[in-house]
Amino acid sequence: TNQVNALKFFLQEKNKIIFIDDRKLSELLEIIRKKPKHRFLIFTEYRDTLVAIKQFLENRFESNEIAFVDSNTKNKQKIIERFNDETELRLLITTDSLSEGYNISGADTVINFDIPYNPVRLIQRIGRATRLDAPKEIFVINFRPAESIDKEIVLVERLKMRIEDIIRFVGLDYRIWFEKEDELLKE
Repeated sequence: TNQVNALKFFLQEKNKIIFIDDRKLSELLEIIRKKPKHRFLIFTEYRDTLVAIKQFLENRFESNEIAFVDSNTKNKQKIIERFNDETELRLLITTDSLSEGYNISGADTVINFDIPYNPVRLIQRIGRATRLDAPKEIFVINFRPAESIDKEIVLVERLKMRIEDIIRFVGLDYRIWFEKEDELLKE
């Protein structure tokens, strides 16, 4: 029963865990601080990662500057409208719940905090910030997995091959990934 009680305590307290020394989170903060006029749309694949980002960033920015959205968030459209209307809201951090069907054209920079396994999801994320009827230049930053992890899953190489297949077979021009591919992958 001690183990069960310890597990229950851990589960109750897990949302209170503070991630202080994570290099990836520190790098994200540095990128945001380097571009104080930019509006950032930041995607993550997992809700737990969203919680970690929230815990790391929420005390570093005013509450009106930052919003967090996942599949349970109510009034998603209202948050997106605030973000697009050039209010003080400049950081919109979300799971893939906003990667399809939303116009988030207020973003100047799209950050993929984790790269999805499906390259179409990556393209959809980037597509939220720029529309065919109103194209604009946006910055895209992809955080790649640590080399030790990527050696195991070979994610970056697989994504590159799958995106090349999409371009070759579908004929879509997604040079957004390839123009500065090496630089983006290093970032």
